[in-house]
Amino acid sequence: MESQKNDRLFLNFLKTRVNRNMDIKEDDILNEFSDTPNLENNRRLFKNIYQLDYLNVFIKDTKVNEIIVHDYKTLQIEKDGILQTKILADLSEDIYFTSLETLALKNKVTWNYSNPFASFYTQFEHFSFRASLIHGSCGPMKKSKFFLRRIRPIPFPLLNFGITDKDEWKVKGLISEKKNILLAGAAGSGKSSLLASLLQNIEETEHVIILEDTHEIIILKKNFTSFLGQENLANKSLRDLCTFSLRLRPDRIILGEIRSSEIIPFVLAMNTGHKGMISTIHADSAIDAVSRMALLFVIHGENQAFSYEMALKLICKNIDVVIFLKDKKIKEIIKIIGVDNGMATYDYLFKNNSS
Repeated sequence: MESQKNDRLFLNFLKTRVNRNMDIKEDDILNEFSDTPNLENNRRLFKNIYQLDYLNVFIKDTKVNEIIVHDYKTLQIEKDGILQTKILADLSEDIYFTSLETLALKNKVTWNYSNPFASFYTQFEHFSFRASLIHGSCGPMKKSKFFLRRIRPIPFPLLNFGITDKDEWKVKGLISEKKNILLAGAAGSGKSSLLASLLQNIEETEHVIILEDTHEIIILKKNFTSFLGQENLANKSLRDLCTFSLRLRPDRIILGEIRSSEIIPFVLAMNTGHKGMISTIHADSAIDAVSRMALLFVIHGENQAFSYEMALKLICKNIDVVIFLKDKKIKEIIKIIGVDNGMATYDYLFKNNSS
């Protein structure tokens, strides 16, 4: 009982410090409780809550690309392309939930009952991740969930995506020719990784504007201007930032992912002559990505008379190439030709038929 009382006191003390945005150091915190018989227990609490020590072995394992924490007992990791289930030991529900609250506070992110979803860039030591939180109030089991996706400090070589030297030169040629490129695939298929790799082949002299809602794109060049969209703030949505970026003399605009109304200024920018634009989208194939773009354009467009067929023609006129990925490998590259009888027409530039 005394131990539980100590834990509650320590948790409340730590929460107060975090809420005040105070710089927290382990020794300073522990010194406040140095006269208690629970010093080592408090040290463990601090490491689990403030440093996510219960995930430390997976965070430091660079072969682990994704961590999915389902609750205070169970998690999954994606390692070498295989999803594995792991069991967490000696972690209470209270400590687990407090660690998520603390992570959000440390990163100045609002996450609570009223704001149940959060996605943001974060670091543990020198490892970078995209963190996503789901509040327990969203589900019937009242379990808060936590997702970490590793962000590589150095982009992969293009050959890592399952193509030959000859095909690598083709892909690099798409960048040098300033083709408008759409990267498509399921979640975790490697779209963001390939995007980061493609950006390394852009000339140093070009001014590139990068638009994201969560920082994931690795920036290794000086002439890149990066914006983070915030949908809940006026004039800071991805759509607003995409529109504003046209005033900044961009040689290219890179949109991290097309999901919503940001598609409108992005496609219209292409239609007014902007080249070398790149974005990603969730889709089941290269040609499915084109259809999905047209559908999103209609859904989020303000002109009710603008039909799907008109949107498809606009997309096919402005998207030059679609690259489809699966399991972090390029499976298809298609060149968009146009529209015939309400269907997009295309030629294959690359097709990988292997499983």
